[in-house]
Amino acid sequence: MEIIDDKKLHEMEIVLEKEARAYQGMGIRLLSIAGGLLGSWFITAFIFMFLTDSAIASVVVGLSTLVAALYADKKFDSTVVDTACIGGYIAACAMMGYGINKAFGNDNITTLLLLATAMMVMRFSSSYMLNFISVLIVAGSLFSFININKAHELIHVLVAILILSYTLLSLYEAKLLASGPRINIVYNSWRNALLCALLALLAYIAVDNVFAEHIRYEWISSIVIIGTYLFFLNKLIDYLQIAQYAIWIYSFSLLIMLMAVFSPAICGALLILLISFHAGHRLGLILGVIALIYFTGQFYYNLHYTLLIKSMMMFGTGIMFLAAWYILRKTLKRYEQD
Repeated sequence: MEIIDDKKLHEMEIVLEKEARAYQGMGIRLLSIAGGLLGSWFITAFIFMFLTDSAIASVVVGLSTLVAALYADKKFDSTVVDTACIGGYIAACAMMGYGINKAFGNDNITTLLLLATAMMVMRFSSSYMLNFISVLIVAGSLFSFININKAHELIHVLVAILILSYTLLSLYEAKLLASGPRINIVYNSWRNALLCALLALLAYIAVDNVFAEHIRYEWISSIVIIGTYLFFLNKLIDYLQIAQYAIWIYSFSLLIMLMAVFSPAICGALLILLISFHAGHRLGLILGVIALIYFTGQFYYNLHYTLLIKSMMMFGTGIMFLAAWYILRKTLKRYEQD
């Protein structure tokens, strides 16, 4: 048995304390985000008045602002400082991006700079909000690469990256949290940011599907999501020890997913609900339910399919959900006891 010394125990206590504070004062935290955004816009606009003609000065000031924000975030622990750091971080990214784009005139280089900056912040910062924003910037940068180069087919690759990252992060939560204090500090921010990025990407695909502008072969993303869903479902069946129902659960789940194969957004919302139910992630459950209702309604009013086909899909899906509810009701008490 591993013996925990006083130093390691003290580190664990600090991590738990920070994790507890991350969920307290959510209203104040949201106001901090809003204040940080407004502050960053003000700072950026003010500085741009003097730096619009100098790309080098814009990059230097942006880099200095980023270093100052990271230092202040690590040195001080208060809501006011957090708000200032959020604003400074966003303003720094805007200034450096503007300067690089003005100097090279290449959107790919600018996006690559923002991607590298966000990954550097994820490596060195322990702030919840800075890590949250950094993960969103990384996902947004990958999305930007696809749109800048008009390689819209790679959207399916990005869906796979976000889906697998979010799934594995949730599936191996216990092992990751036990791996060290560092992952304990950043885990929640990374998971929640991946969830938001994934929902935003699914919403983009759903909207694009309505207007049929860029993305084709939506079923490719659905196949990736369905495969991940079945993989996670297998782990869940083993955990619940309900192998006797496995064939029925797989059959019903596969039928539900196949009925929505032309709507990756619905498949993704179902996967998020399953993962959040297993992990006890309330934010994921709330966002998953909202997303499922919205994506289902949007799919129903999609003019690419006839009313008869959509009615049959929704009727069949409803029957499958009732069957799934019946099976879950039988095993929910055992799951809660575990």
